[in-house]
Formats: sequence, C-alpha cells, structure tokens
Amino acid sequence: MYRLSLATILIGLFLSTDVGAQLAVVTLPQATRLQPCQDPASGDGAQCGTLSVYENRETNRGRKIDLKIVVLPATGPDKMADPVFILGGGPGQAVAGLAGAMNPRLAGIRSHRDIVFVDQRGTGGSNGFNCDLTGPSLSNSTGFRYPPDRIDACLKKIDADPKQYSTNAFVDDLDDVRASLGYDKINVAGGSYGSWAALVYLRRHPDHVRSLVLQSVVPPDAGFPAYLARGFQRALDRLAVDCLADPACREANGNIRVKAQEVADRLTRHPFETTAADGRPISVTRDVFSGTVGFMLYVPQFAVTAPKVITAAHNGDYAPLVSRLVASAGFGGGISWGLFLSVTCAEAMPHLTTTDEDLARNTISGVNYLTNLRETCRRWPKGKVRDSDPEPVASTVPALLISGAEDPAAPPELGDQAARYLPNAFHVVLPGQGHTPFGPACSITIMTAFLQDTSADNLDLTCVSTLGRPPFPEALAQAKTAKAQSQGSVPAASDTTLAGDWEGEIKLSALGANDLAIVIHFTVDGTTITGTFDAPTSGTTGRPIDSVVSEGDSIRMERKASAGPWVMKGVKSGTTIEGEFTQGQIVAPFILRKSHEEAKPTK
Repeated sequence: MYRLSLATILIGLFLSTDVGAQLAVVTLPQATRLQPCQDPASGDGAQCGTLSVYENRETNRGRKIDLKIVVLPATGPDKMADPVFILGGGPGQAVAGLAGAMNPRLAGIRSHRDIVFVDQRGTGGSNGFNCDLTGPSLSNSTGFRYPPDRIDACLKKIDADPKQYSTNAFVDDLDDVRASLGYDKINVAGGSYGSWAALVYLRRHPDHVRSLVLQSVVPPDAGFPAYLARGFQRALDRLAVDCLADPACREANGNIRVKAQEVADRLTRHPFETTAADGRPISVTRDVFSGTVGFMLYVPQFAVTAPKVITAAHNGDYAPLVSRLVASAGFGGGISWGLFLSVTCAEAMPHLTTTDEDLARNTISGVNYLTNLRETCRRWPKGKVRDSDPEPVASTVPALLISGAEDPAAPPELGDQAARYLPNAFHVVLPGQGHTPFGPACSITIMTAFLQDTSADNLDLTCVSTLGRPPFPEALAQAKTAKAQSQGSVPAASDTTLAGDWEGEIKLSALGANDLAIVIHFTVDGTTITGTFDAPTSGTTGRPIDSVVSEGDSIRMERKASAGPWVMKGVKSGTTIEGEFTQGQIVAPFILRKSHEEAKPTK
C-alpha cells in the first residue's frame, strides 16, 4: 500500500510555490476526455480524464460512475504501442494521485511506453468510499476492528451500492479504459492486492495482456486474509534467527520469538488502557502488539528496530510500542476501507477454511482479526460470492514476479504459488526486503529491463546481490563504540568525503505512500558543515538545512520548517547514508547515495 495523505504532509516541507508552465496537450490514440492535469503533482506532461461506466456491470443499467484516469505519455521518440497499467494495493488504494510521485522512478519505462493509472471503483476519484471506520481510538487501526456505528455511518454517507464493487468489476472497468484509450495489448503491473487484480484481469481478458509484472505477490488462491498471521509469524521467526546470529543483537535482546509470544499471551490475559502523546486513547491488546510489530516487519529499516521494541515490552515498558503504533496509525490513511470490505467480505472471507484459521491461531497474531472481520462482514453489504473465484490463474503470458525475502504480508512462497500456473514466469526474490511494491530501486530496474522484451534471459540481476537486511542498531552502536575507542572520534569537518550531492528518498512506502525523492548537498568548509536539499518532484531546490552535525559515522540533519520541524538521523557507510526521518508523528526510513557526478554549487 501507499498513502498519498502522508506524502502531501511531507510535500509541505519541499513544495515550491512556483506554478509550472501550462502543459501542452499530448495526443493519444482514440483518447477520450483527456487533457492536461490541473494538479502539477500529477507529473510532468500528465494527462487526466474520466470514463463513465455502469455501477452494475451485470445489468448495464441504472447509475453510472466516473473512473479517474491519469496517463503519463511516453517521452521518447520510439514509443511502443503497449502501455503499462499500474494497479495499487489494499484492496482500496487510489493510485491516480500517485502518478506524479512515481513518475521519476518509472522514467526508464516511460521513455518507451505510456503509463496509465486508474483509481479502482470505490477509491479516490472513482466514487471513493471516503469513510473513517476506526474512530478516535488508535487501537482500532490494528486488528480490523470497526465499530458498528462507524460502519452504519459509512453506508449512509456513500452514494453507492457496495455489492457492485468487486475485483471482477474493477478489472472489467480497466478493460473499458484500455479500449477507450485505443490500446490493444497492455502490460499489467500490480503490487500486493494489485497483483491479485492483475491476475484476475489476465483471467478475464487474456487476449489483451502482453505481460504481467507482479510485486509482493498475492494470488487469488492465497487464502487472504488468514495467511497474514502466518506471514507475520514467518517474518518474525526469520528476524529472531538473524538477531540471535548477531552478537550485539543477541546480547541486547535474546530470543525475540519467545519474548514476543510471551508478551502476546500476557496481553491476552491483561490488556490495559493508556493514551498517546496527543491524547488519543489506546487499548494495548494482543492485536495492538502483533499489529504494530507486523507493521514494523513491512520495512527493513523498521524491522531491525523491532527486537528493541519487543524486549522493552517484555520488560514491561510499552512506550516504544505505543510510539510505533502512533507512527503506523496512518498506514492505511490512503486506503478506502469501505472498498476493502466490499472486496474482502465477498471474495475472501467466504472461502476461508478451518485449516486456514487453525494455522493462524498458532501465531502471535491469533485469530481475533479474523473474528473482527467476520463480525464486520455481517453488517457490510456483500456482492455475490459466485463473482469471486479463488482458483489459481493459469496462463502462458510472460510474467515477472518480485518478492521480498522478508515480506510479512506477501512472503515469497505466495510468489512461488502463483508461478506454478505461469510457465513463462520468472520469480526474483530480493534479499532483506519487505513489503514495498514498486519500492526498492532494484525492483524498478529489473521491471524496466523485463518490459523491453518480456524475457528473463537477458535480465541483469546485479542489483539483487547488493541487497540485504540492514544492520541491527545494536551492532551499529557496538561498532561505533569500538571505532571510537581504537581511533577516537573523527571530527565532522575532517570528513571531506561528506561534501557533494547525495541522492535518495524518504521511504514513505513504509507508511503506505510513495517514496519521496530528495537530494541533499553538503558543503564542508574547515570546521563547518552546511547543507541544502532539493525535492525534484515539486521543483524545490536549494532549501537550507538549519543544522548538520556529524560525528564519526553518525549524521544528524534538522530543519525548522513551517509545516513542522523535521529531523533526519542516519549512519554513513562508504557512499551510503541510511537512517530515520521524523516529523511529528511521521517516522519513515530514508536512504541517500553519494552521487558520482561533480558536486553542484550550493544555491
């Protein structure tokens, strides 16, 4: 999942007030109602439009809804006829608003192909179900706990028949968009639930699919959502093994698998009430504990801090857990939870077996979240179960599957499961990576190469060998102490290798949004380090950083921005700086890489 609302909060730090020049109309074959997007955040040269479709696709009568479309037209002279359709996660993610943020990452693909984003019916600009189903309690953001009065209020608010908002209806909408834009064959790229929808599109419209790219793969026959508990447990168990293999992490935390189970059992017997720093109520329950830890496991930079949070909770200190819960509470802020229920209640819950539930029962998550969902689904109007098909999707269409080795929500086993029925599929597992569809630069590189000829024969997988789980913070601290004792602290100003441009991103994908590209420029002058930052997607350049402090391998940057002060704390290792970005309740990892180009003068 990505979360646009978090991205817009952060954009407040970087946005320039300058308005770009009027975009010229780009002619697309048989395009309908497309014109330059009025919102510059849609991306350079983006075209926006709508397509009206019947809400009830079975009768093709009655109410119509408009689908929001954003097209990033190909930029190069040798444009290919087959575009790439990007499908989001959830279920419930609106992707049209992410076109501008994803545009720089997809530049290699866009040089040859149009890229198309369509908000799924029931999300964003496609008659979105914009409801707050959780209420003020932060505890409801975990465990799929939706108070009945919130569900009823949502059903009264929306102008829709929730029973008509299925995956089948969504992919049929997509095919209408394809036809209206004049495309014959398309490349379908989906992440998380988007991979499920991509496979359903292939099943229903096989003649129009050139290739599939599935990231964080969730096939229709995965057993969603019961498999989530098993996926979270798998990721936790693997983290525990890696922590025990690391002397510093082992010494500080011991066996976190055992500790996590003991905390979960304790909270099952004795949950307790507390409040967040902003006064919001929190019931610290087993669901809250397992859900918050599960959230941390999504992102490698967060996962390595989970042992410390688990150990603190085991010792009776829940403050670190609550802090992470606050950071994760907005995880689904860009998700239409009403659409999530329309899909999940009709297409997933009816197919769960007792075996699925028994396997979930024997995890730190347990089955409470399934019980909560089942209760919610009794109140939510459901479409016909026959409209969902949990059977595997079989096809000879070329397919690229990309999984994160440590993904708690879509473990590599699900990619293998889908690949069994796709004989022309190539499955790449990224070491150390979690659940970040379209997130790691390596996955975009591989995807770009695959789309050129839809063959795995010539794929350059060099970048895969550079990936891995980040070091545990305990190991970094131990190494820093050892270095200081043997060499003494290195003065900040003496580290001339810091000077120059560092390019990277704030990984908002950790919070459900798209990553925010940034460039930091450091200048070292004697005993002084200064810095500025650029945000290329917003046209912002040369914004000063108020404070830059570097000691040894550690670096801390701070800016007192009008949208709220932010801090970036990281560790420098060669030509890479990795760490954590914080602004208010927003906490996200970041990574910067030293540019090989000649440093530009500070503006």
